[in-house]
Amino acid sequence: MATKICRTCGIEKDICEFIPKRNHCKVCIKAYNKEYYVANSEKIKAHSKEYCAANSEKIKAYKKEYYVANSEKMKAHRKEYYAANSEKIKAHCKEYYAANSEKMKAHNKEYRVANSEKIKAYEDERSKRKWIKRCMQEHGMTEQEAIIQHEIMQVGRAASGQQTETKNELMTMGIF
Repeated sequence: MATKICRTCGIEKDICEFIPKRNHCKVCIKAYNKEYYVANSEKIKAHSKEYCAANSEKIKAYKKEYYVANSEKMKAHRKEYYAANSEKIKAHCKEYYAANSEKMKAHNKEYRVANSEKIKAYEDERSKRKWIKRCMQEHGMTEQEAIIQHEIMQVGRAASGQQTETKNELMTMGIF
């Protein structure tokens, strides 16, 4: 096998221990890079921040493309990480909420005001799913029968000028 002498450490090593066309071994280069980062971390962070600001669209497109190509792999990794660090994550979330509860409440309130239609549509759909599930379990209906029954009820309400059922109405009907 071919060998080469590293100019930094002076040790003779196999050629695979070197980056092609370099005279320093991978171990020495890694050590140098680590030292350089420690000595110049502020400069490196500033440069990175500038690059991200100047190329935000390019970075966003790359991340989106990467996520599409590797979504299953990323989901699996995220799931593994959560399983291994669930207590740590829960503690961090609890700590963050305690420190930023007012900020989070204000944000949630703004979101609810800005997306009231979206939230209403979600709640209506959720209510419908619960109603259908309950009909299937308690009355032995098939899913299709329960959906038809729900639509008939909605048409009847719309004809009489009533809004969709509220949670209290569903509770009196025995759906909740």
